[in-house]
Amino acid sequence: MKEKETKDQEKNNELTPEEFKEMWNKVSSQIQVKERKKKVKLISALAVVVLLGLLSIVGYNRVIRPDVYMAERTPIDLELKDGTKVRLLEGGKLSVEKSFPAEVREVRLDGNAIFNVTKSMNHPFIVHANRYQTKVLGTVFKITQANKDFKVDLYEGEVAIAKNGDTDGVYLLHPQETFNNYGNVKVVAISSMVKDPANKVEQRKEKSGGSIRLQFNGCRLKDALLVVENTYDVQINFPGSYGEKMISIDLTGMPVEAVLQNMALSLGLQLKFNANDQIYQLEK
Repeated sequence: MKEKETKDQEKNNELTPEEFKEMWNKVSSQIQVKERKKKVKLISALAVVVLLGLLSIVGYNRVIRPDVYMAERTPIDLELKDGTKVRLLEGGKLSVEKSFPAEVREVRLDGNAIFNVTKSMNHPFIVHANRYQTKVLGTVFKITQANKDFKVDLYEGEVAIAKNGDTDGVYLLHPQETFNNYGNVKVVAISSMVKDPANKVEQRKEKSGGSIRLQFNGCRLKDALLVVENTYDVQINFPGSYGEKMISIDLTGMPVEAVLQNMALSLGLQLKFNANDQIYQLEK
């Protein structure tokens, strides 16, 4: 009797097809709702990440990334926030930090440019170019560079030039002077600017030695003599076996004969001059 009642009870508890379908739909609906909530949360999280990324990019471009100016085909004229005027020559690139002008006014130059710097005794202006930095308070100057060559022509005021990381070797230029490394960081050549490079008489007169400073720091003799030739517009012969010998010497305010005599003595050579060919000869 009890078994019959139990079976009848189980039979009554069984779901009809309609009830099962209704229950399945409810469960499916609940599962879909939960899945949608998960998707919404995931999409929201991704949206926040993307938004933060975009904001960081915008913030970097507006607050951190330097302003970059390029003169691709023709020179362009710029005026910086401090009033400094820059003529960026063809192929030149100038990078200016967003913080400019700060306590120290700094820019980075690739290529060639002419600067007319607004004077400020309390805020030095520094141009980082090649392996050098040119520091001024207010002046007009031109920087020319290509590969390792670095040259500064000073028109007005004063500039101080130093190799990056070298606090001892600082070179001061006065108006109408030129700094040139002739493509060698071990070379310093400071001389008067030549107004007419084609005028050889004027060139020799201005390069008689009075304002010329040459400095060689562990430089090969053949490289040093090439600098002397370019600076004084002379021709120099020397023993080929001495070309790789190193020379370190500071020569200031000397005519070419004195320069070569000092270089010859430091290497145990003799200096001779061929008046007919106008050629200086270093001999053993």
